[in-house]
Amino acid sequence: MFFNTDIRGKLAFSLVAKEYDAGRPSYPSIIFSDAAAAMRQRGFSSRKLRHVLEIGAGSGQATEQLLPRAKHLDVLEPGAAFAKLLRQRYRDATNMRIYEKTFESFETVLRYDLVAAASALHWIPQEVFYRRIFTLLEPGGWFMGIWHQPTFTATVYAIIADIIVPRVPEFWIPRPTREVRALFATGYEDFSRNRGFRYCRRKTYSRQRRLSAESCAALIWSYVNIDSIHAKDCRSMQQAMKQRLASASRTDLVVKDSFQVVMGQAPKANRPTKRCSGLAIKSGGMDNPLVASR
Repeated sequence: MFFNTDIRGKLAFSLVAKEYDAGRPSYPSIIFSDAAAAMRQRGFSSRKLRHVLEIGAGSGQATEQLLPRAKHLDVLEPGAAFAKLLRQRYRDATNMRIYEKTFESFETVLRYDLVAAASALHWIPQEVFYRRIFTLLEPGGWFMGIWHQPTFTATVYAIIADIIVPRVPEFWIPRPTREVRALFATGYEDFSRNRGFRYCRRKTYSRQRRLSAESCAALIWSYVNIDSIHAKDCRSMQQAMKQRLASASRTDLVVKDSFQVVMGQAPKANRPTKRCSGLAIKSGGMDNPLVASR
């Protein structure tokens, strides 16, 4: 796990909300079933958690798993387009409230049994997160972080290199390389040893999917920071990418998903956490290869 030192690109994903919603996968239900089992082992007896907070919901990939497991779910999503989509999608949910706010600006008197962040934690300043998290958790409550990293085939990476990289040189879609795994391990060591959490656990979940050309294009585009690209160029890039992907073979459109999951329990009696330099990755924006993983 890791944190960006440059979080200026955190709202750029809302500019591609349509593609994000179409391309980003749902999180495997086993992640949440395993999390619930771990919490029950440490004292949670209810089938549903009383209060749950989700940080950075995007278009709801984790929300759909958290909502049925919570008596009440508060959702934070600072992106206007995402917040609008979530309000429309969950307009009939009576046990859910959506806040168009960042984690840093959110204020509440509630304390949560679970605070979850799926592909979002690294867009929060590191020390802000560690300073605030125990004020939001019930004593004995849990934090869960999830990071999704897809790996494409060589054909798809070649298409990205030909169409996107010439116009966005820093573009990168995160994947679980040896370097990224090592950075994640260092961040987890800080989380589990220095920050006051108990019963920490880390697990990687994997799966393989065959995408359509359209869904593959949407997934790729959901990582592009279009803020600095002219609208006409965006359209031509998307069209060229879709054409190239449409001509690819079915085996070329296979993606391997990796989901890194971290959990930790707050002390039964909340106390200030130890301070540590921890792991913070310097970033030039949302497309740094080590941090652009929302």
